[in-house]
Amino acid sequence: MREQQLDVALAHRPDLASLIVGVNDTMRSTWDPVRLRTDLLDCADALHGQGALLLTARFHDHGVVFGLPGVLRRPLFARIEQVNQVYDEIHARYGGLRLDLAQRPEIALRSFWSVDRLHPSELGHRALARAYAELLAAEGLDFDLPDLAASGGFEPSWRRDLAWMVAEGAPWFGRRARDLGPWAFRLALTEARRSRQPTPL
Repeated sequence: MREQQLDVALAHRPDLASLIVGVNDTMRSTWDPVRLRTDLLDCADALHGQGALLLTARFHDHGVVFGLPGVLRRPLFARIEQVNQVYDEIHARYGGLRLDLAQRPEIALRSFWSVDRLHPSELGHRALARAYAELLAAEGLDFDLPDLAASGGFEPSWRRDLAWMVAEGAPWFGRRARDLGPWAFRLALTEARRSRQPTPL
């Protein structure tokens, strides 16, 4: 985003800019929280410096959406929490409007997510657009709020889920397993060892 999108965004001299990225980074072996913090702060500083109102988010425990076992979900959420800490810093420094996705009950609904469970469905996009629009309306912007009624896309079904898993999901999980498998194994082993240690009196 910083290398390929920031200059384009700044060229438009935006009054409003969304800065809602980082979850994909937590699922890569190249995860670098120091670089992520630097890049996000650089983007926020540049956009705010041009006068843009920042829209940000605190992310939820996405391992729950994936249905991951706790031994994998907890280390993933620890990374997400590091991303959240950067957004806390950005919000404290530059203000703006943000959503705490963990506080949104619709996050837990299957219909909120597309088949990959990583990106929102049409309903999910509409719900997020409506939530941000309500924040903007509370700031005094006058416009019609987005409709929550889905008008296109596909209804979730096990047949579509299965077709996606065969065509797209299995290859994607295979790539992620090669990328993250050793990391996940080490974390699982570390957690298992900690659970066997006696509790100090």
